[in-house]
Amino acid sequence: MIARSGGGSLRDTLTLLDQAINYSAGHLKTASIAQMLGMVDAQILEDFFNALSDKQGARLQTLLGLLEEHEISMVLEEMGLFLKACLLDQRFPTTLLEKFLSTLAQAKQLVALGTDGSFVLTLSALKMQAYIQEHANTLQVPMTQTPASTPNTPQPQTSKPIAPTTKPTPSPDASALFAKLIANLRLSNPKLGETFEHCIRFVSFKDQVLMWESRANQQDKAILGKYYKSLIVPQVQALYGKDVSIKPMKADVLQKHNNCQEFMANHQPLMKAMTQHLNITGIEELEGC
Repeated sequence: MIARSGGGSLRDTLTLLDQAINYSAGHLKTASIAQMLGMVDAQILEDFFNALSDKQGARLQTLLGLLEEHEISMVLEEMGLFLKACLLDQRFPTTLLEKFLSTLAQAKQLVALGTDGSFVLTLSALKMQAYIQEHANTLQVPMTQTPASTPNTPQPQTSKPIAPTTKPTPSPDASALFAKLIANLRLSNPKLGETFEHCIRFVSFKDQVLMWESRANQQDKAILGKYYKSLIVPQVQALYGKDVSIKPMKADVLQKHNNCQEFMANHQPLMKAMTQHLNITGIEELEGC
């Protein structure tokens, strides 16, 4: 906590350490340091997520009250750091952590819009609790009871068991994979993940071509370009396959693309004539007209 508050400055960090020693009367403890710095005690976050997991409603309300005493943006930031540590410790499943981090990202957006901090914290807690229950439900496997055999009853002859055929697992929805892509980028680089989620919108995935809409400004482009080959492309390939092609489109270009698609769908006889007489066979050629 002291190192983070020092902001990368050795002098400031040593000053804070000296203040913490004096504040704690020579006995440095996490709670006292957090109180001195105005930060959230790590034990409160520990108890908060334990209460979520154990469905302790009354305890959760008490902890929410303690968290509301701090500045909401700092609470969300501390929760993000706590979940990052949980990722390294493998305390929660990765899929659950992705949803938790997505919830925090949505909460930050609500705070930026001026939403009441208490409401944001309560809403986030309810979302996380619902995700925990949803995850628990997916792990429950129904048990089939085998009827007990009656004594002295001859057992029927059974043939050799036939190995069960495994049904192919359906591939995840392309838009759901895109949400997972954002979550993975947030885990790898929070700043990049936040920029990507803010600027990039999923459009379609067809014939191994991933199309997205970009609303990035020059500053955003610098961040996205810096990590495009090292983080973004590998994460896309991990989710959509090694042969995937990425087709980014600006908002105005995408609008033109959508207009052409709508035109082709609403004027099929005309498109047939254009195919016969002008050799226009696809939307790319139509967009060039």
